Formats: sequence, structure tokens, C-alpha cells
Amino acid sequence: MADLIHDRLLTVIGIVLLAALIAPPVVLHTLRVGLVETWAQDLARDIRNREVVIVGENRITADDLAVIAGWPETGFVVPEPSFFVSTQRARKADSRGLAIDLNLRTTDLDDPVMEGVYDSALAPQAAVLSARAAARLEVAQGDSITLLLARTPADSSPVRVPVTLEVAAVLPAERWAGEDAFVAPATLLGFRDWLTFASDDPDLVPDPASVIWQSLRIYAPKVADATALRDRLDLFGLETRLMTDQVDRILKLETGLRQIFTIVLVLSATAFVITAFLLQWLSVVRKKRDFALMSVFGMPPAQLAVFPAFQGGVMTAVACCIAAGLVVGLQGPVETIVQGYLTTPSAVQSPALTPLAGGFLAAIAIGALAGVAAVLTLSPEDFSHALRGD
Repeated sequence: MADLIHDRLLTVIGIVLLAALIAPPVVLHTLRVGLVETWAQDLARDIRNREVVIVGENRITADDLAVIAGWPETGFVVPEPSFFVSTQRARKADSRGLAIDLNLRTTDLDDPVMEGVYDSALAPQAAVLSARAAARLEVAQGDSITLLLARTPADSSPVRVPVTLEVAAVLPAERWAGEDAFVAPATLLGFRDWLTFASDDPDLVPDPASVIWQSLRIYAPKVADATALRDRLDLFGLETRLMTDQVDRILKLETGLRQIFTIVLVLSATAFVITAFLLQWLSVVRKKRDFALMSVFGMPPAQLAVFPAFQGGVMTAVACCIAAGLVVGLQGPVETIVQGYLTTPSAVQSPALTPLAGGFLAAIAIGALAGVAAVLTLSPEDFSHALRGD
């Protein structure tokens, strides 16, 4: 330690060189985790980013549905009968209150939108409302709503039939933003049959086994699979779109930053190892006469190696502390930047401490080994020349 302090200018230069090589990959890793992984987790929490929207009306048989459900890119799929019944007038049951245009969607067991809110199969005469729809209808779980189905026969005046559905649950606002009601596929199919004059009973629950469906609600198991699911559906002949294009951008950005991080890490690690060995070798060469004198006093090579090994470890440890300080100093600015891009305020991800600590310990060990290797390069002839001043 006294020798390091005595040569403080060279010591500081060595520490700065080592810190300049250790800091870039550490800082880049912190930025990647804080920015990209926080964005990715924010996207993953929004279930809509896993949805692939089917555009227009199609002809989807039960066999087609089974094929689509079997794809590894499919996390959840439920059929929908027609855009014709997608929006109906609704109000609170037994009330003359506000009637709203309620969007009707289908749901089934294991629907990711219902996860943790309503995890059972939905009864034919039940519905799950979005928070916005429930607020406008002034209903809560356990209340009932009335749908005002209307059709106009060719030879008579318009016919309006009220259908009552019990509110089985209300989705939180962050889970679903629209004014929607989710019902069982057979329920929506019964409405369609009544509206299209295929049935005279809107409460009839038909058998969906032989139905030709016209649309789907379909989700990938995770956000990263949404693009692959969209492409698979396009090849299947269905026109699609993703709920948001930012999914692709974030995933591509994450992939690009991972590749850049790998390149920087390899280059920095290589340069760090070379620099650590050169610094210790130059230090040993500069103090060759001192080592020769210690050898003459009877100190074996193993004890001689303790000096540069200790100094190399200390210098590298200080450089690692500087890099860690940069990471801590970046946390505030990174969090401020990330929160500006998040849909809702969220905890910004920090890099895991275990890999960073492991990397720092490895760097310190390399610094120490560099000192050992530098001493081992000195031969007895080198000591003799140093003592004689050759």
C-alpha cells in the first residue's frame, strides 16, 4: 500500500485505465435493463399487446378453430360469431337509466383478460363488464343489465326484445379500457341467430359444434410471440393487425442492444485483460532491482508474487468501485427517462446484483493474476542483471 501511495500518479493512471475498460459494459448493461427490460415488462403487463386482431369477417369452422388452438404461438383463442352483433344497446335492468352502446365480445375458460378476476366458465345468462361500461351503466357485480336486441322483419314493424344478463364480474380499468361486455360464445351466437331470423328465441343457447364462425379473439402466450402468431394467421388466410406496433420496435431494440452489449463486453474484457497484464508487467519491470534484492534476501517467487498480486487486485477493486458508482449515479436519470415512456407508472428494473458482483470479483482476480504472471516472467538472469545494473 505504501508503494502504491508513493507511486500515486502511476497508480491513478492505472486505475483510470482499468475503470475506463470496466465501466462501459456495466453502464450499457444498466441502461439496457433499466430502459428496454422495463419497457418490455410494461408491454407484457398490457394484455392487449398479446392480442392479434382479426380484420373483417371470415369463415372459420370448428376444425379450423382446433388447428389454430393447437399452434404453439397460440396462448388463448375463442370464436366470435359476427360483427353484426358486436354492439347492442344496454341499460341497468329494471331501470330507465342511461342506455349505452355496449360492445359484446366472447370469452371462455383461461381467458388472459379474466385471469384473477373471473376464472370460471361463464354461464349463458351472465356477462363480465369492463370498468368503464359498469360505471356508465351504474352497475356492480351481482347486478343485472338488459340488452335491447332489435330486428325488423320484412313484413312488419321493428321488434325489440330485452335480454337480461347478470354481471358476474367487473374488470379493472387497467385490464380493459373500452365499454365492453364479455359473454359466452354460445350466448352471442344465440343473439346472432335471433337477429338474423334463424331463431325466434334470443335466450336459446345453440350448439356451437357445427357453427361457421366469422371472427376470433386470439392471444399469444407472451408479447414476444405476438408477431409470430400474426404471421401464422396471415398465412392461414386471415387478415390481421397487432394492437400496437411498439411491440415490434421494443423487441427489435432489445435484440439489438443485447447484440451490442455482447460485442462491447467481449471487446472490453479483452482490452481489460491485456491492459491489466501490461500495467503489472511494466510495474514489475520498473521495480526489477527491488524484486532482485528481495530475492537475494531469501524471499521465494511465491512471496515475491504477493506484492504485484495485491497491488493489481487493489487497483482493479478501486476501478470496479468507480464503475459501480457510475451505475448508482445513473439510476435516477434512467428512472426519470423510463417513466416518461411507460403507459402507467411502474418500478424501473435495476440490474441483478449477483452477475455484477461476479463480474467485479472476476476482474479483481484477473488483476491479481496479472501481477503474479508479471513476476513469473522474471528469471534469475534478470535479477542478476538488475543487481549489477546492466
